[in-house]
Amino acid sequence: MNRIPPWVTRHLAALRVVLVLTVTVGLLYPLAMTGIAQALFNDQADGSRIGNHGSALIGQSFTDAEGNPLRQYFQSRPSAAGTLRTHGPNFVVLATGAALILALLNFLPALSLGVLADGLLG
Repeated sequence: MNRIPPWVTRHLAALRVVLVLTVTVGLLYPLAMTGIAQALFNDQADGSRIGNHGSALIGQSFTDAEGNPLRQYFQSRPSAAGTLRTHGPNFVVLATGAALILALLNFLPALSLGVLADGLLG
């Protein structure tokens, strides 16, 4: 009789929890909320887009008729979009590090809940 060691069953239970939560929280819930927002608030669900360039509300200037800034409003700075170069080694290191951190944050809590998940799912 081949019995699977308890640590393997705990890890398999943890992986099942990760898969179930990834599909539920990462796919089903966002798609459902997007669908509901588009159905109920179709004119507002996409925000205040200006073509493909962004939002009308981000970086808007609060000026009077002469173009002078109004002091009662916060004056935003010009956009700094596009300053991070994506074709060099720095970007590769940053992206890989961020992906690794997110993967660890997803997997490690599931391992700690493996015993509970094994009792619930299996």
